[in-house]
Amino acid sequence: MTRTLIKATLMAATLMGTALVQGCAPVRDTYAARPADAYGTVSGQVVMLTRQALPEEAVIEVAILDNSNVNPAPAILGNTSLDGQGPMPFPFRLTYRRDALIPGHTYRLEASMATNGRILSVGEVPVTLSATPGPETDLGAVILRPVPPKPKAE
Repeated sequence: MTRTLIKATLMAATLMGTALVQGCAPVRDTYAARPADAYGTVSGQVVMLTRQALPEEAVIEVAILDNSNVNPAPAILGNTSLDGQGPMPFPFRLTYRRDALIPGHTYRLEASMATNGRILSVGEVPVTLSATPGPETDLGAVILRPVPPKPKAE
């Protein structure tokens, strides 16, 4: 399998697992009101490699992942879903808990566009996350590229 196909498969499994967990119970911070500096923010815009109208059922998923995780399913520090309708680019804003960062680890932002559970486009960029309070990290454009079709089994 190609590296891109493996990445797309892993991202799909990660995002589906996240959706299942989030569907079971809402994620709530159980601590009393936390100060705003306990969280960091990453923002940017998702754009397609080619300018085209997306299918009505298109969903864009954006997640911050631990790049250093050796497990097949990397730890997710923050994620969001965007409706794939409307004009490009698709702006996003994710928050993460600063105390969840692990010294020495690297992180990446992955975005995907899917229809009916099938990932059609993916993109990723490395991201530097700060464990100390500071300004929002703006990644600019995260470009989605088409996932190559799976070869047909013979």
